[in-house]
Amino acid sequence: MNNPFIGLFRSLWLAGLFLLFTYAKGSAAPQSVWLECPPNVTVWCSEDLSDLDRWGKAWVWENYKKVYAPAPKSVKYNTNSCGIGTIERTWEYEDKHWNTHTCTQIITVASGSAGFGVADINWPPSLELEGCNPSADPRLLPKPYDYPTFKKVGCSQPMYSYKDMKFTVADGCMKILRDWKVIDWCTYVPNANPPVGIWTYTQVIKIVAKDTGAYINCLKDTIVAATNDCKGALLNLILSKHFQNVELFRRSQILHLIQYRKDLMHQAYILSVPLNFII
Repeated sequence: MNNPFIGLFRSLWLAGLFLLFTYAKGSAAPQSVWLECPPNVTVWCSEDLSDLDRWGKAWVWENYKKVYAPAPKSVKYNTNSCGIGTIERTWEYEDKHWNTHTCTQIITVASGSAGFGVADINWPPSLELEGCNPSADPRLLPKPYDYPTFKKVGCSQPMYSYKDMKFTVADGCMKILRDWKVIDWCTYVPNANPPVGIWTYTQVIKIVAKDTGAYINCLKDTIVAATNDCKGALLNLILSKHFQNVELFRRSQILHLIQYRKDLMHQAYILSVPLNFII
């Protein structure tokens, strides 16, 4: 026997399923959703990488309508100390049904043809040093004679070293051949033939020992009267002192034996004979 209540319950149940299906279908996610990333690119390391959006932004497409995606979830720099390598930007977007969409852009950073070279090096020029034992230590030399300088260091790691060869020309004179080497650690290849990433230069330093501090200190004019007789007077006077700025600042004196004669007109004539000794 058929129960009418069972038939009514079944009808209501089927109607509820229909309504539930219709509601779910109307509120479902758009038929098409995807995340569009900017294309992969290659840039030179000399580029300004502070704003990566210069190479594109991501878009979110929903039912063939696009809007800007949120900022990248992660940015990974896979570059070495010279700035060469890759940069990975990854975006994520979650749709209305909690489905996650991802995409990644790879920016390749290359050194290019505009890398560091000999044209970027300012070598210290040759020079001549004069004085009492002058120092050729680059730490004590003025610019630009001290060390190499570089016009640009982007995408490179320039470093330098030097070695001196000293040659004595004569007493107090010397020539120094200072061999400079500069390498770019980013491109240097040891034992390569021809050399790669290394440059050399010879700076010539001439040293001339001169006593630039030497001077003569002369006394003022002196008048001596021969009071004993009119034939004259024989005197020993120190008329000048000669100072030398050498090592321990030795001092020398020049003594002059002066003979004063006075004639009948009381005019003075000076005959001098220098006597030198070191004290």
